[in-house]
Order: sequence, then C-alpha cells, then structure tokens
Amino acid sequence: MKHLKLMVLFALVALVGCEDHVLIGEGEGLPDAAASVCISGAQISCGCLGGDKGVQVCKSDGSGYNPCQCPDEPDAGSDAIAEAAAPDAELEADAQAETSTTLMKCAVKTTVDFGATDPTFIPAVGAKGFGLALCVAGSTCALRTLDFEGNSAGDVTVADTTDMFGIVAYGSPQGYLLGYAAMTTQGERFRTARVIGNALTVDYEDPTYPAANLAGLENGGYWMSQTVFDLTINTSSAVIRYVAPNGVIGNQLVLASGKDLNVQNTVTGLAVSGDVVGAAVNTVDDKGTRTASVFLRQADSTMIRIDLAQFPVGSADDAYTGEMTARPDGLFALRWYENKGGDFFAHVSLIGQSGGNVTTLDVPRDQMVSSIGNSLAAVEYDQVMLKVKLRVFDDAMKPITEPLVVVQDVKGYYMNYPRAVGNSLDSIMVAYTEQQKDASFVAKAAIIGCE
Repeated sequence: MKHLKLMVLFALVALVGCEDHVLIGEGEGLPDAAASVCISGAQISCGCLGGDKGVQVCKSDGSGYNPCQCPDEPDAGSDAIAEAAAPDAELEADAQAETSTTLMKCAVKTTVDFGATDPTFIPAVGAKGFGLALCVAGSTCALRTLDFEGNSAGDVTVADTTDMFGIVAYGSPQGYLLGYAAMTTQGERFRTARVIGNALTVDYEDPTYPAANLAGLENGGYWMSQTVFDLTINTSSAVIRYVAPNGVIGNQLVLASGKDLNVQNTVTGLAVSGDVVGAAVNTVDDKGTRTASVFLRQADSTMIRIDLAQFPVGSADDAYTGEMTARPDGLFALRWYENKGGDFFAHVSLIGQSGGNVTTLDVPRDQMVSSIGNSLAAVEYDQVMLKVKLRVFDDAMKPITEPLVVVQDVKGYYMNYPRAVGNSLDSIMVAYTEQQKDASFVAKAAIIGCE
C-alpha cells in the first residue's frame, strides 16, 4: 500500500510539473478522464512562507489544483490540510516502524593474545566470564579465564602433555568444568576436573574412550557423557552418567548401542535445561543404520528420542550432530550437518524440553553457528578476504545485528574454526587462531558487545 501511494504521488507531481505543457487532444477518441490534469480531490504538498508545508487539492473537475493552502490560513483549506496530513502521518509511522527494527551494532571491546603457539583450544562461557582450554604441543594444557570485559581472571595448568592429549571446557553455575584424556600404561582413560575459581580438583578417573561432554548443575553436580567399548562383543555404546556434588558417580544410562566399531555411538553435545538433560548423539545400530538423534531425559527418568536424519546401511550419505546448548527460554539448540552426495548442509535445530516442538533452520555451511542467550551467532572465516566476521540472528535466521568484521588480514588455516560463546549480546567472545610470520599459530580472542 505504501508503494502504491508513493507511485500515485510521483505521478501527480509529474503532472503538476508539466501542467503548462499538457495538450488535450480533440477528436482523438480519448475518454474524458484522459483530459484531466489530476484526480478530483487528490492532494499534494506545497511550500509555504517560513518553510512550512501546505496542501493543494485537485479541483472537482480535475482541471487543476486549487491554490496552496498553508497552516496559518484559517479557511476552508484547513480541512484539506488536516486530511492531507493523514497520508504523511502514515508514511512517517512506516518510517518509524522501520527505524524500530534498526539492526543492533556490535563492536570489538578488546582483543586478547593468549600467547600459546600452535594450540588446540575449546572456548567456553561460565557464570562469571569466559574460559579457553588450551593445549600446546610439547608443553602444557591449561584453562585460561577472562571476565566479561576481557581481563584475565586467572589460569589453571592442568597437566603435562607427556600424559595428556586433549582437553575440553564447559561453563557451569560454579565456574568451569574441564574434561581431558590421558594416556597411561593401562591405555586410555578419561578424567574430569571441576574448577571453581583457580582451585582444581580431580573428581574421578574412569577408563573409557575420551569422547566426553559435561553439563553442570546448580547443586554443584554435573552430567557427563562417555563412549564405552566392549571389545568382547565388538560393541560401542553412547552413555551418560550423573556425578553428584560429592563425586559419587551414578550408573550408566545407555542411549544407543551397536556392533559397528568403525562408526561409533558417540555423544557430541550435552546440556541441561531445568530438570531435562539433552544429549546429541551419532548412533549406529546392529544393522548399520546411522542416525543423528537427540535424547531428552525427563525429570521422571523417561527418555524421549528424536531422530533428525537417518541413513540405511551402505548409504553414501550421512549426518553428524554437533554442539548442543540450553537457552534461557528453555529450548535446546543443536548444530548438526548432513552429507548428501558429497555436498554438506548445515542446520540448527531448536528443541523444546518435551521434544514435541522441533524447528530446524538451514544455515550457511561455512559459518559456525552458536547459541548466545536466545539468539544465534554466526561466525564466518572469509578465506578470500582473510576476515573473521560475526552476525547475530533470531530464531528465523533473520539478522538482528549489523555484520561485524572481528579481525581482518588473517592468514593461514584455522586449526579450529572461529567460534562465538556468550550468555548475552552484551559480551561475546570469538576465539580464533592467527598465523604469524614464522608460520606458527597463536590463540587469540575478541570480546564483543552489541547494542
């Protein structure tokens, strides 16, 4: 409707501008309406003394416009002025509506150089700030912590890498949860460590495959995932276990199990929303059917399974689940991927606690999408322009912020794709590695605020 009004207005202005040059043909078989200069009752704006705006109303016979009626002329034209104000007010309201949906602007507050050379890292957000789990080849693994402004909040060295080869970090209500894998004379084992401030305590050691996720609870306990092998029957199982605040480990809850050790049953994401535990799992059954699934354990211990994509044995296609987070609005957000004929497609699924409402969004495959509060943040590494870019979207993947170039002129291959973490748009951390002149990589992070 707005566009139609503008088209009529432009047509009327064009006619007025050419009023002295309009030729009304006679005997050309034109209808009477063609002889009109304007549409009877139509109104256009006109200039008044002092810069005010008035109105001109088309005559009843359409032969032209009445003289300009200005606001300070209290005559019959004042009614026309009042009527003419309506469409202008409507256009102004439309403009205000557009202004009300103006995109938020984001800016880099500070950049942190962690000084680690050739690192592998996992970023996390906790209740009081950000954490970055770093492992440096031939050196040590550590948790580096920052407050929400990017100031150092202390570091914790976990172990020497002669014994360790992996570390993950997760935020919890009490601080951070660390998981790491170590090689011992007995083989591989997975250990978790709960970190509160700078105090490190190893809660348990348990022989298993080092594919774990951790989700902290308000009471100080947490849920953890494991991939457990039974080589006597060639079975892999994806399980979750509850660890009480006193360190007592609960029984295994088997989510999926199968006899194909080449395609393992593995939990890739774990999160807690209220009394519901959500787990993203890549499953394979005894027949070789591969499925990307979500399991929701309810407060009454009922288990709900949601299959996002499934591929039969022998299929060249596949699907992979990824990170899972719990949002303040009670939804679980899961990033997952499909491989169809060699083409990769990325998705984000938003899942309710009951599993009854699932919304799946298609996202660009070259973007790493994370949940920030109740929004979705997409981080992209532009390999052509050598830039790391950030943009935040709503649940329909409509942008709510302007695009931000986080860092530019970044060269080299990223050991981990840049990824955003945060509890709100007030403070977001984008972690990335940057190649140096000597071809080494350095871990860095940008702290970003949006308003």
